[in-house]
Amino acid sequence: VTAILLGTTIGHTKTMDNIFNNAGNIEEGQGYAGETGEFYATDRKDGKKPFVKFDTPQMGVRAIFMDMRTKIKRHKGNLVNIINEYAPPSENRTDLYYKYVKNSLNGEDMVNETMLIPLVKAIINYENKEEVANYYLKDPKIIQEAFMLSKMSFPSGTSYEEAMKIYQNSE
Repeated sequence: VTAILLGTTIGHTKTMDNIFNNAGNIEEGQGYAGETGEFYATDRKDGKKPFVKFDTPQMGVRAIFMDMRTKIKRHKGNLVNIINEYAPPSENRTDLYYKYVKNSLNGEDMVNETMLIPLVKAIINYENKEEVANYYLKDPKIIQEAFMLSKMSFPSGTSYEEAMKIYQNSE
């Protein structure tokens, strides 16, 4: 769902997605690095927690990578189970979501960490309108940095800038 907010544009459309840097609609309560403490969709009718705001697109995409790493391990790579947990049937057309992601992965039903980048790109494409997905996917730096930062653990509250310094000092 894309809401309108004046002041920030992608192309000619004004959207909130680029302001909140949350391409995967990550909900409150997971404590990912890069979370700002601000929220959106606080009036969700489904009773679910609001979505978090991340300080940069990289940190929001990193959260998807982190979540997928956990779910790949938890579900031993079973894509149906991963998608069912990530986008539960009570909130989504999980069957359509699964088919879209599977198709994006060349028909693969089992995923592993070597497939993280195409998996996360498929999620970003499915979760967002095309112009918003392009905001995250057109600049390869966003995916590359998010992926490399997802290989490290950072305490909740760590900003993108702090995470990049830690990463660079570890090389």
